[in-house]
Amino acid sequence: MLWNRLVWPGVSRGMRRVVLLLAVGLIAGSCASESEGVPAPGLGAAEPVTTEQFECPVTVPNAFTPPDPYPRAATFGVWHGTAELWTVLGPDGEYLVTKGLWWSRNFPGGAEEEQPDISIVAVRLDADAPQMTSAHPGTNAHTPQDRWFMINGVDPEASGCWELTATYKGASLTYVYEAP
Repeated sequence: MLWNRLVWPGVSRGMRRVVLLLAVGLIAGSCASESEGVPAPGLGAAEPVTTEQFECPVTVPNAFTPPDPYPRAATFGVWHGTAELWTVLGPDGEYLVTKGLWWSRNFPGGAEEEQPDISIVAVRLDADAPQMTSAHPGTNAHTPQDRWFMINGVDPEASGCWELTATYKGASLTYVYEAP
């Protein structure tokens, strides 16, 4: 994301994709045969290049305010979710590199629930990819600022549009992000 801000200042995510798709199309076109209608040897018939793209429906956080004793504002990013289950997202839905940090008013803390039964499922929305599921169970952590929270998640190494769903004690929270 920082790279995009430095190299593409003021250019929307969608427009960056269009430019990149056009560039790929030009490169692919230069590899085609000089004769129209005759595929280059060994390449097969050329597929038409399209600028139609998948627009990732990135979740913009709902600016949730956690119950006491949790802080009203997140240390970084913005709280998103409900009192039953919440996480932190980038203020405008941008991808944040985290280990999967989760809070719940029903999480009693690491002293009582050392390995919380929180599960995470990631599904790729813009391409075929196997569903990913977090390891079970999660773990816990505590900071004076953020209080007790749970850690568990999946971080697909592939870039793209991902839908993440966390489930803990009957509550679930789903959000969509785009990994660079």
